[in-house]
This record gives sequence, C-alpha cells and structure tokens, in this order.
Amino acid sequence: MDIPTPLKILVALCFIILTGFCFYFVDWQKKLAEKKELNITLSDKIREHEQQLKLAQELPLEKKRNEELNREVSGMICELFTPESEGDFVPTYIADMEKLVEYIQVKMNDQQFLITVLNPGSTVTESEDECLKGCPKRKFQIQLCGRYNTIVNFLQQLGALKLKRLVTIDRILLSPSGTAAAGHSPTLSVTMPMTAYMRPGQ
Repeated sequence: MDIPTPLKILVALCFIILTGFCFYFVDWQKKLAEKKELNITLSDKIREHEQQLKLAQELPLEKKRNEELNREVSGMICELFTPESEGDFVPTYIADMEKLVEYIQVKMNDQQFLITVLNPGSTVTESEDECLKGCPKRKFQIQLCGRYNTIVNFLQQLGALKLKRLVTIDRILLSPSGTAAAGHSPTLSVTMPMTAYMRPGQ
C-alpha cells in the first residue's frame, strides 16, 4: 500500500525534528556545558593574569619599601642595642642578667629569686641559622631558684628581649626546692643551658 506523499513528508519532518532534539539533548547540550566551563576557566585565568601583572608592576615599589623597612629596623636595633666587643661580651651579659634578676625580684615580690650558677662557655662564631652566620655566640650554664610564677615571668622577659640581646634556651630542667609559702606558687630550682648572641656592631 502506497503512503501518500504529504504523509511521507510529515513523517520525514517528524524524524528530522526528533533527530535534532536528540542531538541537542545528547551532544549539543553537553558541548554547551563544556563551553560554559571553559569560559569560566578562561575568565579566571584572565583575572589571575591581570593580578600577576599588577603584582609585577608593584614589585619594584615593594622592594623599595622593603629596603626602607630594613634600614629602619637596622637603625632601631643600633639605637636599642649598644654594640659590644668580644671582650665585653661576658661581663656585659652577666651585668645585664643581674639587673634583670633585680627587676624581676621587685616586680614579682620574690626575693628568693636568685641565680645560683652562671658559667660561661667558649665563644662560637658558626651558626646553623643563615641569618645569624658570623654572629658570635656563647653558651651559658644557668641555674635559678624562685617561685614558679617568677620563673615564668623571667622566661617572658627573655622573650621580650629584656636583656637587649637574642638568647635561645636549649632545654629547661625543673625540680622542687623547699616548700611553698601559703598563698604562693611552689619554689623551684631551674637548670637551663642558654645560648646568648653578642650584640652586633655598626
């Protein structure tokens, strides 16, 4: 039985339309999504590139600011830390440590806070830290006694550069020393090998 020509045309059109819809939903829509993702990625890359260009343009200015800050910091260090020679290293360190102990005794109201041992070692110029290479340092064996809160404050003062020099503590050994007075923290004996760095010259 022959199918009328108009019906054939209608069937063909329906087939073409269905094929187009299938192509759109199966393939073309996927390509549109990929294109959208690529556009987003491209936009991100463009923004990143613009930021990099901006940073590159600001780099000379930032380097100049950094150099100025370094000069300011160096000037502040020179003003704050009086340069010393190797011959003055140990006497100055001991005198500064005695002043620090007296300051903490008054501040913490702990007259039992004392340095019982302070033995200097030999001077060492080599340093594992790149920034401190060539800066003389010396080991000190220190023993203290005082209340727990006073010892904590002493360590805080060292960290705040109260000695006006860089110091590092290798380890801290604590042991009880006597009995605690009423209302006070316990009295401790503290041993701490310490490394002190000489104040740099101009």
